[in-house]
Amino acid sequence: MLHGYVFRAVDDRAPRPTLIGNGGYDSTAEESYFFSGAAAVARRYTCIVFDGPGQGAAIIEDGMVFRPDWEAVIAAGGQREPRVACIADPGEFSLFEELKSRIPAFVARELRDGRPLVLTLLNLILRRKMRHTTAGWGLRRSL
Repeated sequence: MLHGYVFRAVDDRAPRPTLIGNGGYDSTAEESYFFSGAAAVARRYTCIVFDGPGQGAAIIEDGMVFRPDWEAVIAAGGQREPRVACIADPGEFSLFEELKSRIPAFVARELRDGRPLVLTLLNLILRRKMRHTTAGWGLRRSL
């Protein structure tokens, strides 16, 4: 069970095409309304927005963590429905490559080989950062 909302045009109860919208990473159903829901409703679509695993209420209230098979998440909202079309906005192709772009180059070069000293150093740095109230927020949310 996921937390979400259904938005319809104010004066309209007729069947309309439906947009299923969700954000990425740590976004919430509420902000998804502003990213896509409002525009969909203005164009007379019905719009469903939700918090998937690892997002919003799903992680905060229910402890549901991220999962790599997002197609299983979206399928519950209608992917197997033959009338559904999909517009996909893929996230990062490789979170590992994204991580490497955000750390010092000398550390990034050593990660692939799993050198114990580099891994220990990175582990210490990340654990220290996670304990920081604001600087560690993104790391704690992405666990």
